[in-house]
Amino acid sequence: MSTEEATSPMPRRPRHRLVVPCLLALALLLVAAPRHLPASPTSGDCLTCHGTPIDGIPHVDAARYQSSVHNAFSCDTCHPNVTEYPHPAPVEKLACDTCHGTIGTEYGNSVHGRAQVGGVAEAARCESCHGSVHNVLATDDPQSPVYHLNLPRTCGTCHGDPELARRNRIPVENAYQLYMDSIHGRAVMKSGLLVAANCSDCHGVHDITPHQDPSSHIHRQNIVKTCGTCHAGVAATFQQSVHGSGLSATGEATPVCTNCHRGHMITRVGSKAWKLSIIEGCGDCHVEALATYRHSYHGKVTALGYTAVARCSDCHGYHQILPIDDPASTLSATHRLATCQQCHPKATAGFAQFLPHADYTRPDRNPGLYYVYKGFNVLLILTFATWGLHALLWLTRSLIERRRLKQLDPARFARRTVGRPEKYYWRFDLYHRMTHALIIISFLGLASTGLPLKFSDRPWAIWLAHVFGGFEIAGFIHRTCAIMTFGYCIMHLAFLVRRLVKEKDYHILWGPDSLVPQWHDAVQMWQQLQWFFGLGPQPQWGRWTYWEKFDYWAVFWGIAIIGSSGIILWFPTFFTTFLPGWVINVATIIHSDEALLAVGFIFTIHFFNGHLRPDKFPMDPVMFTGRITEEELAHEKPAQYALLKARGELEQLAARPPDRWLRNFAKIFGFTALAIGLILIILIALVH
Repeated sequence: MSTEEATSPMPRRPRHRLVVPCLLALALLLVAAPRHLPASPTSGDCLTCHGTPIDGIPHVDAARYQSSVHNAFSCDTCHPNVTEYPHPAPVEKLACDTCHGTIGTEYGNSVHGRAQVGGVAEAARCESCHGSVHNVLATDDPQSPVYHLNLPRTCGTCHGDPELARRNRIPVENAYQLYMDSIHGRAVMKSGLLVAANCSDCHGVHDITPHQDPSSHIHRQNIVKTCGTCHAGVAATFQQSVHGSGLSATGEATPVCTNCHRGHMITRVGSKAWKLSIIEGCGDCHVEALATYRHSYHGKVTALGYTAVARCSDCHGYHQILPIDDPASTLSATHRLATCQQCHPKATAGFAQFLPHADYTRPDRNPGLYYVYKGFNVLLILTFATWGLHALLWLTRSLIERRRLKQLDPARFARRTVGRPEKYYWRFDLYHRMTHALIIISFLGLASTGLPLKFSDRPWAIWLAHVFGGFEIAGFIHRTCAIMTFGYCIMHLAFLVRRLVKEKDYHILWGPDSLVPQWHDAVQMWQQLQWFFGLGPQPQWGRWTYWEKFDYWAVFWGIAIIGSSGIILWFPTFFTTFLPGWVINVATIIHSDEALLAVGFIFTIHFFNGHLRPDKFPMDPVMFTGRITEEELAHEKPAQYALLKARGELEQLAARPPDRWLRNFAKIFGFTALAIGLILIILIALVH
């Protein structure tokens, strides 16, 4: 090829021929390139509509959603069918257990899950406790409904509604209210203590099951472990006790934490309510022991609401209760005295022989106490049967004689009952009237403060103790009246010694002026019985009748028996330094039953004999004024009236009529004493 040919330009193809190949290449590239779908909407896209309140569109609070535990997940995590923006309805919503599978299983087996499956629409669901899925907060967030301090209020939404509880047969209708008043509820809701137990600490979180379910946290086999989560030391101690074994010696189930601490009603153990309620709590299982405890001074006082005496736990211990034959027991022979000395520092070995659960109704257990108790029962029955019949016969004959007298001599009857006689004579001097006033005051005080203790299981006894300001004040009044009783007794003995030694007045030992029972008293008693049946005239009474002498000596008997036993009960540690402790048990029976006999006799038989019989009704004021009319003296004490006239001593006893103030005082004081006595008798009658 020549040079010229080599440098000459090549011939060009037409440009339109290149278009077709280029189009073919571009088509191949488009076919071979991968296909890209439009992207799913982001959470921001969703909030464009759902973050603004629009009618008909569910609203999501953007701020709360951002602070929730679900903010890291996009909306299509729970709504997988949302693939475009905007999206068509309906929107699919995945169940919580899609992610929370284990929790979902626990919930399905819980009381809430089973109730929901059973068709209970009000059963708690996930959002009932945690709130809306868009607003679920971490459990340690103070704003979370399930935060430790907020959970009780959240549970209370349902469990604080008694009507909802009744409708759905929830066992504890007012669980929330009870919890709020408990020591746990106050610690959580008022003190803000994160360590105090809330609902989930005891019942579980998602796995809540009925207490009958062996898997339940509050099943009796698991409750000690549940409580021990917080109270580890107490749980360890309890496991070593007679209750901690789970079964008693007889094979019966023993108490667990909730038997004594009452589940939702757990109160502070130092409170008065707890100290009193735990006694009944022990009695739920130990029925016989509670009954014998209530017979003791300790039991009677606590029944009146007083807590500063020994209760079950003070002697037996709290969580570490052991069998008495266990050397480590607080009631073993080694430790019993030390246990008593917690309340009675001066107690001796004799004091420790006291029987706190003595049963005086069973001769096989405490024969000595049984026969003392029965002996006083027989004495009480015989006394009231004898004198009660005496009063009934007297009342009947008096009404018959009263009607006969009214028919035979209407003028005399009217004069004796309405007219005022002109002449009076002294029957009692100032000393005797003052002594009788002391007897009335002290006896009413002793009866009013002693009967509540005797019948401490009766509502009126608790009320009466509170009238006196509580048992402590009532006890102070009782002891003050006891001192007053010993005082007038000593004063009267001194009066008698003075009459005998200084004045050489031996008439007080024998004769018509003596209060010593004599043969003529028995004769007059027989004559009185004949008169009751209309078989003879009424006896000619002297200065003292047989029933007046009985009343007089009954005072000495009562002071000796009631007083001596009361002194032993007042100073038990002193007397048990030289007497065995069971003497306290004997003194308790004697003091209680003899006092009941005295109260019953005075407020019925004595009141009738002295004031309520027809010829004296409604009250005889002679013991208050000291004066008796001549007509009354001649009618009631004909033998004394005749003797005084024969001796020429009648005019020496002449007295002027009592002043109006004295008559009014006698009425006020006398009727007040009568009213108090009759009210107390009615209260005693209500016991039976």
